[in-house]
Amino acid sequence: MKYTFYVLGFLLVHGACKVSESNKKEESNTKLSTIDKAAMSSNVDPRKDFFLFSNENWISNNPIPPSESRWGSFNELEQSNKEKLT
Repeated sequence: MKYTFYVLGFLLVHGACKVSESNKKEESNTKLSTIDKAAMSSNVDPRKDFFLFSNENWISNNPIPPSESRWGSFNELEQSNKEKLT
């Protein structure tokens, strides 16, 4: 009985490893990026004002709505989720 559990466990682990290997191959073919280079500014020196360098284009393209006291990417995410759910 123990032998059956060991064999079954081995097969499950071996199958899971095969699935993760195939996922790695698919992920390596797609280009992943965590930094949005389109939001960065080419006019600002990052050594002088890194915040403005990394966010100037996003700030200029996403003004604060009059009904809000602040605005950010999470507010946009919340708004788009509400639109999708209604």
